[in-house]
Amino acid sequence: MMNVHIRFSEVSSSLVENEFIQRRLEYALSANQAEIARVDVWILGIERADGGQLKFCKVNVILSDGKMVSSDSTEGDLHIAIHRAADRVGWEVARSIGRQHRERVNRAYSPAQRGSASRESEYLTGAV
Repeated sequence: MMNVHIRFSEVSSSLVENEFIQRRLEYALSANQAEIARVDVWILGIERADGGQLKFCKVNVILSDGKMVSSDSTEGDLHIAIHRAADRVGWEVARSIGRQHRERVNRAYSPAQRGSASRESEYLTGAV
């Protein structure tokens, strides 16, 4: 179970919406759940000029290394706004974690280490 904090403003909240948000985020972020420290969700109602209301959903994910990834969506339907914001933040978290992994691998194989490895291969092949 992820550490999810949900806040509603200008929109009525219910247990059903809270459960939907929790379930949708767990699905979108499940592959990287071990790397996630906290998830914050804001749901806002925005009044339109014609009297209607848009729903705004913002999701911030704090990773275990302290970096923050966020996404938002504004739609006429609350569930669609939540769905789109969750999908987007899921992709962004995966990209961020993948980027961190590539950086760690590149640091582990720095040019100095690659140079010593090539010298070893030259020695083994008799090129020296």
